[in-house]
Amino acid sequence: MKKKRVWCVFMAAVIGMSLAACGGTGTEESSSGQGGAEDSAAEEKGTSEEGEASGLTGGGGKSAEDLHIVYVTPLLASDVWLVSKEGFDAAAADYGFTGDWVGPANIDVDSMIKQIEIAIAEKADGIITCGLNPEAMVNVMEQADAAGIPVVLVNAGSDMEAPYFSYIGTDGVTLGEMAAEAVVEKLDGQEPKVIYVGSTITNSSVIDSTTGYDNVFQTVDGYENLSLEENNDDLATSVNLWQNLFTAYPEVNVCANVSPSGAVGAAQVAEERGILDQVTIMSMDDTAEVLDLIREGKIYGTMSQNYYRMGYQAAQWIVEYWTEGKVPEEKVNDSGTILVTAENVETFGESLRDKNSWK
Repeated sequence: MKKKRVWCVFMAAVIGMSLAACGGTGTEESSSGQGGAEDSAAEEKGTSEEGEASGLTGGGGKSAEDLHIVYVTPLLASDVWLVSKEGFDAAAADYGFTGDWVGPANIDVDSMIKQIEIAIAEKADGIITCGLNPEAMVNVMEQADAAGIPVVLVNAGSDMEAPYFSYIGTDGVTLGEMAAEAVVEKLDGQEPKVIYVGSTITNSSVIDSTTGYDNVFQTVDGYENLSLEENNDDLATSVNLWQNLFTAYPEVNVCANVSPSGAVGAAQVAEERGILDQVTIMSMDDTAEVLDLIREGKIYGTMSQNYYRMGYQAAQWIVEYWTEGKVPEEKVNDSGTILVTAENVETFGESLRDKNSWK
C-alpha cells in the first residue's frame, strides 16, 4: 500500500497532539439569567481523578423551572450548531428551565472562556459547551467545578484534563468506519484510491474520522492513501486545493472530506472537469449546500452528526442532576451519526430527533 509523507505527519499528530476544534461563523450574544449553584460548593471541592467533577455536592431538590442553563457555543449561525440550539430549546420547553444561547462571532476560545466566566459569575445552574481547546479551557473548567456548576461538554474535549460533569458527542472513529463501509459498497470491487481533506490535521474530529476511514480501507485490496490535506474549512481554499489534487492524483476515486466545504469544493471542481462519475465524494455534516448537492447527485453522501441530541440531552442531564440527583450512567457518551444519501436525504432529520432511538 502506498502512503505519502503527509500521512506520516498526520500519524505523528495523532500520537503527539489532541487539540480539538470546531468550525463555522456566527454573531455574538451576551448571556443573562438567574439561579445557580450554592456558594458553599467551592469550599467543599475536593480532589478527583482526571476529568471527574469534584465540586458538585450531590444535586437533587430543585425545581426545573428555577434552573438557569447557559449553552456557550463555538458559533451561533452555522447550520449544524443551530440544530444543537433547536435541541436545547426543545429541552427548555419540555422541562421549563431558563436557557441562554451565547458565544463568539467567530471561532475564538478566549471569547468562549469569557462567556463561561460570565455564567459562573451569574451562578448558572449548568453550562453546556464545546471543548474547543482543552488546554486553554482547563482553568475555567476548574472554576466552574469549584462553584459547583455541572458542565457538559459537547462534541469536543472528552479528553480534557479538567473536571467536567459529562460529555456527549460523535465517536469520530465509528463515523469514519461507517462512511468507509458505505464507500466500499458503492465502489463494488474497485480499489479505493483515497484523498482525505479536513479542516486541520490536528483537529480531533479529523484525526478520529480519518482513522476510522483508514481502518476499513486497510482491509480492502489495492487501497492507496494518496494524501491528507487541510482546508481550514474554507470553500475558496477547498476549490483551489481540489484543483491541484485532481491534477496531481488523476487516479483518485474517493474524496473523503471531513469538512463540508471540502466536499462542496470537490464537487465543484469535479463537475468542471467532467469527472463526477469517476469519483465518490463524501462529506461531513448536513449543511444546506451539502444536502442540495446530494439531491443533485454531485456528492454521494454525508455523515450527519446528531447535534440535536447533543443540545437536548446535555440540558436534560443537568436538569435531572438538580431535580433528582441523577448523573449519566457513562461519563463519555456517543450521540450517534447517520449516513445521508439521496435515498434518505428528505427523512433523516426525523430519525435524529427521535428520542426513542437514543441509547
